[in-house]
Amino acid sequence: MGSVWVTVHAKEGLPTGKHNIGLIVTNADVFVLAGKTTQKSFEITHLKTQTDYEFFVALGEEKSAVRLERTGKTVGYVVNYLHPDDTYYDFSGKYLCLPSLVRHPDGFWLASMDLFKGGYPQNLTLIFRSDDDGKIWNYVSELFPCFWGKTFIHNGELYMLSVNTEYGDLLIGKLPSARNLLSLLTSPDCKNWTVARDLLDYRHESADEVGFQYVNMQFDGEDIVYLCRTAINGAHNFHDSNYSTFHRIANFRRYSKNEQK
Repeated sequence: MGSVWVTVHAKEGLPTGKHNIGLIVTNADVFVLAGKTTQKSFEITHLKTQTDYEFFVALGEEKSAVRLERTGKTVGYVVNYLHPDDTYYDFSGKYLCLPSLVRHPDGFWLASMDLFKGGYPQNLTLIFRSDDDGKIWNYVSELFPCFWGKTFIHNGELYMLSVNTEYGDLLIGKLPSARNLLSLLTSPDCKNWTVARDLLDYRHESADEVGFQYVNMQFDGEDIVYLCRTAINGAHNFHDSNYSTFHRIANFRRYSKNEQK
């Protein structure tokens, strides 16, 4: 008998709660309930080996994309899996490509791999993290555009060296290990950017518990107003926010004028 692990994470866009795991043998007619969980991962057991399955994660009326999985033997510890017929990442590619592995100065491992297929855009990289020395891996984020990437540590900071697509422009960037600093940047040409002002600077607090992310902004006359997904004051972690907060940047054009001077 075989088993598969289903990961419940923010990529599926589902809110917090008890998630239903639907499972079906590929080409069968009806999904069956394989289990329920409030955790980030769930193991579905007693499956036929060497068999293709479809599954999805649901909470109430909301449902993730239907994904594909095949039971059977593997080697080592699985970081990520992508079924050859899964179309979820077709905007970049269909197969897992160049791997990169680095140990973060804080002790955890980070693994990345991109999505490729000849004739496809080939511009997406997935990042996973292990806190138990490589036994269990969890999805962290995605980088776009990013292909043929290599992660490395320099002066205690995490970097990615890559191209934006196969034979594309060479890129290098520092990957933030924390989200407890939110800044406003300005540019005269959308190519060269300058930090105009730190809006929310909580680097003195734990990067594991405080985070500012997924900001949505609007222009309000001479001001910028923005809504921020905020984790602070006892949040589950920096990512699983407990606040939505409203902010205003008064007279925002003064920052671009200062840059021109």
